[in-house]
Amino acid sequence: MAIKRVAFVSITVSDQDKALAFWRDVIGLEVTRDTPMAPEECGGEPGGPSPMRWIELKIAGADTALVLTLPMGPDDKAGKFMNMAFWTDDLDGTHEALRAKGVVFTAPPTVARWGRFALFQDPDGNTFCISQT
Repeated sequence: MAIKRVAFVSITVSDQDKALAFWRDVIGLEVTRDTPMAPEECGGEPGGPSPMRWIELKIAGADTALVLTLPMGPDDKAGKFMNMAFWTDDLDGTHEALRAKGVVFTAPPTVARWGRFALFQDPDGNTFCISQT
């Protein structure tokens, strides 16, 4: 028995519909699941209203998914630096294509000792890295 892969990475968002539109329509990820969650799965009372859906998206051909989740506790909030990076084989082209779609970049393509990267934000201010190594 061994760990085989990263299944998903959760992104805390303030509005799941707005986040879904960004990741699906602007970034271009594929929705693989969008289902209501039971109230007890997200901190609610059994039988009560469900405050959240399980929204899972994937990059075409990738194993790891992104899950768009509402805050699950007092320390969980949208608008933070996400300690993860997307990879591209054409950073300049990806940067220009996303910028043309209105994606806000906080750092343009930049050279670092480990490779090149750019930083962008989703509508909640979560910051993501795109790298070309």
